Amino acid sequence: MAVRWRDRTADRGRLCSGLANIGAIEERCSALLVLHASLASKHLAVVSRRLAAVATIFLPISFLAGFFGQNFNVLTGSIEKGWPAFWSSAWD
Repeated sequence: MAVRWRDRTADRGRLCSGLANIGAIEERCSALLVLHASLASKHLAVVSRRLAAVATIFLPISFLAGFFGQNFNVLTGSIEKGWPAFWSSAWD
């Protein structure tokens, strides 16, 4: 059984074509990975923005509830009517 030159040339052409197709698939996969990372970071930014908005609302409220909910007269008893003294000490 003799191997002909034309058979080798055809096999080499198919091999080169297959390698080119694999290279194209690799480029598409890398582009999809970049797109996925971009979408994931955008989603993370949206979630972080929502968390910041919720924290902006609830952190001061929880601080005030914790401060004025103390059962120690030393902390809250010396404050006259609470709010003016609190705001003056908060802005210092």
